[in-house]
Amino acid sequence: MVLTLHDLPMAFREADRIAVLDRGRIVCEGMPEELWEQDVASEVFGARLCRTWTERGWQWWCERIGP
Repeated sequence: MVLTLHDLPMAFREADRIAVLDRGRIVCEGMPEELWEQDVASEVFGARLCRTWTERGWQWWCERIGP
């Protein structure tokens, strides 16, 4: 199944694999953990993707970088 999302925390929480597009081109793809370690969100979207471990698993959220 393919699902297109603009909600990064939801994509990282639910997907087994993620492809990140920028202007219609795939800039990277892989498992959520791999992409989080590469800090893809800050490079492509200008947002810091954060996570914290809870009893329900990883909880994800975004923080804007800069002004």
